[in-house]
Amino acid sequence: MRLESPILDAGREATPEAIEEVVRRLPESDDPFVIVSVDSLTYIQAVWAESGFLVEHQEGDLSRHYLSERDDLSVFELIDLLKAYARKDQDWARGVAFEHMVLPEPTPRQGFLARIFSRLFGRSH
Repeated sequence: MRLESPILDAGREATPEAIEEVVRRLPESDDPFVIVSVDSLTYIQAVWAESGFLVEHQEGDLSRHYLSERDDLSVFELIDLLKAYARKDQDWARGVAFEHMVLPEPTPRQGFLARIFSRLFGRSH
């Protein structure tokens, strides 16, 4: 699993220690988000807002994209959630409810632009 955040100079392995280090720093960051990913279509990501963390995850394609019902997860809740996801625990989402999101399929132009950006910024498609 890969860990990415603007806090890091570069992505790194999503170890428990790295996850904890990044998440603890997010509330004070100018770009307070983190991504733990298997690949560009299978990931969990979180962003800090005034009330806490909001989380999204996707399971392989746009039709399987989910948003947490809560937008107030604590630092500790997010650390536990991301560590469980990175360990591939079967019940990694235990205690956090998610709702299915219907995302529009990208247009050919959007798909092309996404491929360009992924090449420029190192994300594989």
